Amino acid sequence: MGIKQPVLVIFDCGYPSIKFSDFLEAEGLHYLIRLSSNDYKAERKQMQSEDKEVILKHSFVRLQKYAKNIWDSM
Repeated sequence: MGIKQPVLVIFDCGYPSIKFSDFLEAEGLHYLIRLSSNDYKAERKQMQSEDKEVILKHSFVRLQKYAKNIWDSM
């Protein structure tokens, strides 16, 4: 993308796509995505406040679930 200054991309509530977040990470962009209450429950339990940076780890189990959802939608 060739963006030279620091960027924070803000998204409203939507599907937290692993592929899209990988793209944002590869581009070096900082981002904020509002999640639904069913997304990333384990990570939310570890948060000490509602305004906290969280590192999302895409485990094998999570990636399998992601792949299953893709195939189910076809």
